[in-house]
Amino acid sequence: MTFMDGHYTMQADFFQETPLNRKYCLAIAASFVCLCTAAHAGDHVTEQYRTWIQQMKQSERGPFREVLWFCNDGSQQPPVPFGCRDHGGGHQHGQWNTRALALREQSYWIANVLAGIDADEVLKQA
Repeated sequence: MTFMDGHYTMQADFFQETPLNRKYCLAIAASFVCLCTAAHAGDHVTEQYRTWIQQMKQSERGPFREVLWFCNDGSQQPPVPFGCRDHGGGHQHGQWNTRALALREQSYWIANVLAGIDADEVLKQA
């Protein structure tokens, strides 16, 4: 850059086509294309996640592949009402399906169920 006639001017050789300038231009263009592609792919994935969540809401099992009773006597029982009644009590737990696992890997914390809490005690502390 030079000062001439009261103005700063760029030297003409800066704008000459050289292999280095060409590489910079190509790198900038490639970066722009990658950013645009990634943004578009992100929109597609987000829409896919929305679809999965809507399907889970409509599914009888929700985000779970399987729901079982885990009884205090160590047995596992099918998901029927009071499944652990004759086994010393217990809790129902669900195993997430592959879509729920994929969503959780992307920090969508779905299918968090609090089992075995005393709701009255929790509400007193709130």
